[in-house]
Amino acid sequence: MEKRDEDPEQSKQWGESGKPSQPNLLPIEEVLAQQGYSSQVIENYSRITQKDLQLAELYRTGSRDLQAEPDKKKIINPVQARIDRKGQLWVDVLIKKKEGVKLSELKKIMKVHGKPGRGKYISGRIKSENLPALAEKTIQLQTARPLFPALYKSLPSIKADKTTLSALPLPAVPNGSGVIIGIVDIEGCDFKHPSFNNDNGTRLLYLWDQRELGENRGPKPQNYKYGVEYTRDRINAALNVAPPIDPYDDLKYTPKDKSHGTHVMDIAAGASSTNPGMAPGADLIFVHIGKPVNPNDEELKTMGSSKYLLDAVQYIFEKAAGRPVVINISLAGNGGSHDGTSPIESAFDEMLKTPGRAIVIAAGNSYEEKLHIEGTVVPNAQPYEIKWFIEDNQKIAWDLRQELEIWYSANDKLKVEVIDPKGRTYGECQLEETQSTLVAGNPTPLVLMRHLKPDANPGEDENVINILIDNDHPETPVGTWTVKLALDFPQPANNREVDFQAWIEYSDESHSHFTGDTQPTTTLNTIGNGILPIVVGSYDPRPDIFEVSKFSSAGPSRNKKNNQKPELCAPGEFILAARATTEGCTLKAGTSMSAPHVTGLIALMFQAAKERQNNPKILNMREIADILIRTADPKPAAGGIRPYDPQSGFGHVNALDALLEILNS
Repeated sequence: MEKRDEDPEQSKQWGESGKPSQPNLLPIEEVLAQQGYSSQVIENYSRITQKDLQLAELYRTGSRDLQAEPDKKKIINPVQARIDRKGQLWVDVLIKKKEGVKLSELKKIMKVHGKPGRGKYISGRIKSENLPALAEKTIQLQTARPLFPALYKSLPSIKADKTTLSALPLPAVPNGSGVIIGIVDIEGCDFKHPSFNNDNGTRLLYLWDQRELGENRGPKPQNYKYGVEYTRDRINAALNVAPPIDPYDDLKYTPKDKSHGTHVMDIAAGASSTNPGMAPGADLIFVHIGKPVNPNDEELKTMGSSKYLLDAVQYIFEKAAGRPVVINISLAGNGGSHDGTSPIESAFDEMLKTPGRAIVIAAGNSYEEKLHIEGTVVPNAQPYEIKWFIEDNQKIAWDLRQELEIWYSANDKLKVEVIDPKGRTYGECQLEETQSTLVAGNPTPLVLMRHLKPDANPGEDENVINILIDNDHPETPVGTWTVKLALDFPQPANNREVDFQAWIEYSDESHSHFTGDTQPTTTLNTIGNGILPIVVGSYDPRPDIFEVSKFSSAGPSRNKKNNQKPELCAPGEFILAARATTEGCTLKAGTSMSAPHVTGLIALMFQAAKERQNNPKILNMREIADILIRTADPKPAAGGIRPYDPQSGFGHVNALDALLEILNS
């Protein structure tokens, strides 16, 4: 529990022991005093009625739990509660608002924190008496929970804490020494954070910022013609600049506050003395992934692209120069064929044939987002209609446009028609055609349809229909769009039925979804369907929960050679790790947080295999996957077959058992 700072105005009420001097404390007040809370917090509790406390507690685990037993009169933590001057109880809440509920409506009954914009998830503070009214406007409502250093909790959950690993038959607890951990991310690396520095300076061997920011900040990396490469010496020079010069300014590189990449790297390899990551002794390479700067680029300025990601992975492997290296990719997309045949997935498989290399990929967070649908187009019937709801984007740029992909067998032929919510059609698009609808004054098409045959890549055997809608234009109506699929005669093989799969490319800023029947399975990360990389789902590591996260994307993959993805799950909720531009931490959740737990563990596995007394070796990717799957929890019954689950894979990762198997084999 985080201790509150003592109120200076109240300090005179405390005795030498650090406890309040006033007598006759209630039991809860005595507990608070023992835990070091200020007298102001304790006095607040005497003003809170049991009725208010009970109402707030009913919402603590969510509005769906309002049928909780009424006699369970729990006391909420003072971290969650505040008292106003009138003695009314205010509680902190986290909500997911219902579709159509405006921010202005919420502000009438609660205090909204931050600038949520169009976000569905909102935090704030509300009078306890207004909780029922708020529940009517939300899909999820939860009064805030006390937070704890989650790495301290998540490492024991997978048996990776220092105390547990001290049982290994090694001279010292493995910490990733001699191994390189590579992090590829779209948000920055806080090279200044103490988790990534030691007595010798930075633990970063290289930091490659792929972005083109229009200024000369340093040399480009060898073999690559863009971005800027910072070496260990250059980073150390920035860390040693004298005030008032700031290291960020000296390096001309400033990470985003609460940077995703910084948080991920801390989980995998942070060296905090109080909250260490999985492999605090590993060396680090960070690639801040770039994105196209040409507005006419085919990638349309998405948040990074497969080309830049491939460069990043290849760069890290090159810089490792034969040392064991594991790369974490906590980036995700939802489009694609989900069968592992994309060029970047094939490239990953090829690069991982070399021993001493590993790649770990986050499964994605799309299980509940209604982004996947599958169906069948039937001969001599009405066209199959896909219903696609697109929200008002409030002028979000074309680079965050709406995108839908439909995949079906290359042995068949379909035609597609797009109809907007006002009933206007944008024409039919047949195989090997492109349809583009331009509107005066708009440089990008309102609707773009591309109907393509398979690329000339081994294993690809599907056609794809790609539909892009620019909802940044006033001509674009908001609401439910209809995508009609029909057979395009003549059909081979006696005009048979045609199965298809469709995915919406998800964007946090501009969301759309299918309506009607959808499938939460086969929603894995676009780049997570290859054969060799390990894909990681998320579970909640709290002892009273300990179950797969509701958001964690599911397999199976459509890869014909290895469809049992994800392989494992690891802690991904309530994860507190380094916060960029500070010396502190921030809380995040998602499979982005699960993956670096496994990344750090693989660094420990590389080290253990290399340092074992009998038959030291360099592990390859297949050996690593086999060990992690074989040692996962829960263990199957004697003689039983380890079951596969589409969300959690073959189970929860177990660091101790994985390392023991390496050392004892």
